[in-house]
Amino acid sequence: MTGVNSFRLAMAGLLIRANPLWNDIKTFSGWFENECRLTDSGEYQEAIRIEISCEGFARMPDGKELTPLQNWRRLWTFLSDFGLRHVEFDSRLESKQVSDVLTLLFACRRDLRQAKPPSNDSLASRLRGDGGVTFACALTRIHDDTLSVSY
Repeated sequence: MTGVNSFRLAMAGLLIRANPLWNDIKTFSGWFENECRLTDSGEYQEAIRIEISCEGFARMPDGKELTPLQNWRRLWTFLSDFGLRHVEFDSRLESKQVSDVLTLLFACRRDLRQAKPPSNDSLASRLRGDGGVTFACALTRIHDDTLSVSY
């Protein structure tokens, strides 16, 4: 990560903590690590897929609406502002990785909202590119309307 991007990320980390969105990120990250990864039979899922509506609600793709998903409306609205309608998280991710990746998105939110990011080397362009961005031991990519984060 370049010096400019590192500075931008550090500033975003400070700013997001003063934003109500941070509470959603922290509680979602904890829920993801502690409760979401297990199936009903107690086995780990390979990936967690969540569908996001443009109204700021979320559900599992099988149509099963989990009450906790509705608790993070600011998070779903934040992600849907970038045109995201699906989120796929590797189930091996830890809560800190999830919150770090969401902070990365917060750092480049202005560029992500643009139809075409400003430069080919911007974080937003790299996130939308085939290679994605490796950060917090996770590969993060945005393809079409899906945010994909793999370990």
